[in-house]
Amino acid sequence: MFLIRKMREKKMEPLLKKEKDFYDNFKLDEIEKYQLKEFNKQWINIQKNVQYYNRLVASGDLPNQFHSMEEFSYLPILTRDFVNEHMKDFTNATHPPDSTGTTGGSTGNPLKFPKWNSETIHCEPSVWYVRDFYNIKRSDKMFRLWGHSHTLGTGITRLKIN
Repeated sequence: MFLIRKMREKKMEPLLKKEKDFYDNFKLDEIEKYQLKEFNKQWINIQKNVQYYNRLVASGDLPNQFHSMEEFSYLPILTRDFVNEHMKDFTNATHPPDSTGTTGGSTGNPLKFPKWNSETIHCEPSVWYVRDFYNIKRSDKMFRLWGHSHTLGTGITRLKIN
């Protein structure tokens, strides 16, 4: 089992190095400018392929491009119930999701949302970058605690015999 953990750590090394290099060479006073630029890259796709935001841009309620962080106040505040009821309008339908995720629902109704495997490629290196602050490696044995909703499952998997 140790070999598999070591292989997973080795696979993560170049992604973790890229993450470290990014933060080591980033100037704090340029974060806002960087975030705005990167968001606007995504915003082009969002306003084109996510119906809810497409309508808001078309009606002039949201800009085609954000020029400052203050403009984010134009985004409407959404409730979990509203998103649940209109999930189709919030989902990019250009490619079907690989799976569905669910929030725990500890602060309201659980939110079921589409997930794509490609998201892990961008998130996992950040997780391991932060864990590295505490010298936690990908090959370490871990015991993590979090809410119970991940064990509820669907279908037959939701039934557990004690």
